[in-house]
Amino acid sequence: MVADVQNSIKICSELPAEEYFELINTIWQRSAPIFRKYYGTYGKHAGDGMVYYFFPQPDCDYKLNAIQCSLELQRLMKEITQEWQARKGWFSDIFLNIGLNEGQEWFGSYHAGDHVEFTVLGETINYASRISDFARDGSIWATKNMLNQIPQSNREKINFGITRTSNSNETVFVTNTYSSISNLVGHDNPASDKFKDIDMIPVTEIRAIARQ
Repeated sequence: MVADVQNSIKICSELPAEEYFELINTIWQRSAPIFRKYYGTYGKHAGDGMVYYFFPQPDCDYKLNAIQCSLELQRLMKEITQEWQARKGWFSDIFLNIGLNEGQEWFGSYHAGDHVEFTVLGETINYASRISDFARDGSIWATKNMLNQIPQSNREKINFGITRTSNSNETVFVTNTYSSISNLVGHDNPASDKFKDIDMIPVTEIRAIARQ
């Protein structure tokens, strides 16, 4: 899982430095119990975003752990947004955009004195990071590869899909579907060049999961 604060530069410019750091620290501190609940392992990440790894567990599905953790983070961000809007009297939303992917890569650690940071090398984490960059407004996006690893009986409990535009320009969320990022961004969109490295990856938006 890779999660990044949307428009962090804008938020930083609107807040005094000490309040910006307070906000980011609040996100980290209040999300920590959620990651522990779902067996997330902290990973190295630059800036104010997050990287967490979810490994196979003897009594639960690590992929479902990542999804459930993401959805709880989404709810947490809504709470934090409401608190800061009431506190500051502003209308800015605070979003955490999340990208999920699954794969087998090299896992290692960096040691600096008593501090240890875990990291994964390879395309799996790179794709998750790029998908997080693609996600907007606090959405959660996962690769088709990841969801295909989940048994059908459990996958049926997940509300996922793609928002489509009808001929009458109405938007409809079509469940249990995927799309390549190139089709979602649009070839005529100037932003399409930004995602050329992942434009053919099938992804889907995750919105909810039934209680286990």
